[in-house]
Amino acid sequence: MSEIIGDKKVHSLYEFVSSVSRAIDKFYNKTYWIKAEISKLNHFPKTGHCYPELIENHDGKQLANISGFIHRDDFQKLNQKFLETTGEPIKDGMVVLIFAKVHLSTTRGLKINIYDIDINSIVGSQTMLKNLNINKLKSEGLFARNKQLKLPRLIKKLAVISVETGKGYADFMTIIKACEKFKVETTLLNTAMVGSQSVAEILSSLKAILARWKDFDAVCVVRGGGGEASLQCFNDYEIAKNIAQFPIPVMAGIGHATNDTITEQVCCKSFVSPSELANYIVKNNTDEVNGFNILIKKIADRLAVVSNFHKEKFANPTEKIKLKFNYAIKLKFNKLQQVQSNIAALEKRNFMLKQQNVELLKHKIISLVRTNFAAKNQQLTEVISKVMMIVGKQNKIFADNKYVKCVKDLKQGDEFQIFMEDGVIMAHVDYIIRKG
Repeated sequence: MSEIIGDKKVHSLYEFVSSVSRAIDKFYNKTYWIKAEISKLNHFPKTGHCYPELIENHDGKQLANISGFIHRDDFQKLNQKFLETTGEPIKDGMVVLIFAKVHLSTTRGLKINIYDIDINSIVGSQTMLKNLNINKLKSEGLFARNKQLKLPRLIKKLAVISVETGKGYADFMTIIKACEKFKVETTLLNTAMVGSQSVAEILSSLKAILARWKDFDAVCVVRGGGGEASLQCFNDYEIAKNIAQFPIPVMAGIGHATNDTITEQVCCKSFVSPSELANYIVKNNTDEVNGFNILIKKIADRLAVVSNFHKEKFANPTEKIKLKFNYAIKLKFNKLQQVQSNIAALEKRNFMLKQQNVELLKHKIISLVRTNFAAKNQQLTEVISKVMMIVGKQNKIFADNKYVKCVKDLKQGDEFQIFMEDGVIMAHVDYIIRKG
């Protein structure tokens, strides 16, 4: 009941909230589909009830905020549906399409009672994000990079990214191990392939393989079938980018024929199931081994034909070998004689050339000596004539072009000249005898 306080009509809080509640029940008595983001789930395991905080943001600004309520029984059903369809539970940060009715309680305030969540709306958002990631990889020139790598002719060593307990991995290994013609060595990196941890674990496994990528011929990503939403980790941009840039071929065996994740699209080769991937590897190796065996047989057959040919050709090998041996000796002997004749002719020619050179040099030396002697004789005659003119016709003695007047002007070992009227005497001092 309202009351009058002074000149004001005052309502109690209960009366006011009840009035608003009746108005809401009257004008908003239907259920509505509402798009909102779960900023915080607020699930209480003790009671099983859930009190999500719902918001709407735009350009970083919060436009609306309201609390929600999901009854224990409804939450269990919805959460189980999420796990079966997407592989993930309901969690913070999801943008969802909820089926709800607004309710105002006098004790708990305004809340939105949530009865259902449209899983298809989440899948639709995932498809949009998938297309954005594909376009981004193409614009960066990464989308087809791993497809350009070539697998080795024999696939011997594989790094396998899968969950050890998964049926897909079990099917894959059963086929690989059944191959008797060629053994394939596999190294498993046990990895969550569904759920909130799958992206981080797949990236971690790729990083571990990258650290030793030269030890492997290829990488196999193996996961069994599932709903489209449960395979969303394989549409993750970072996983696709890492696979696209991987230095060795990556092959995928994921899900069923209806699935086509980004990971499958950027891989070198993709197959509709783990079994198909394993069958391809076995067939590839079997074909290579069979081809090698066929080649060996062809070589063996060819060698047999050649062997028979030579066997017939040399039916009497002793006589034919003897003839060939004699013919070879004759050829070598003739060649040796020719070489000897060539050497003898060459030596004779060289000797004659050298003899001619010696004679020519001899004549040149004689001519040069005569010329020099005549010149020196002419110079000496001129000197003698000049000296004779100087000293007159008397006998004179000179040493080092100096006139010797007495014995003391000479010493042992000197050479001296005695100028006579009709010539010059060249002399040498052996010893000197002085008077007194």
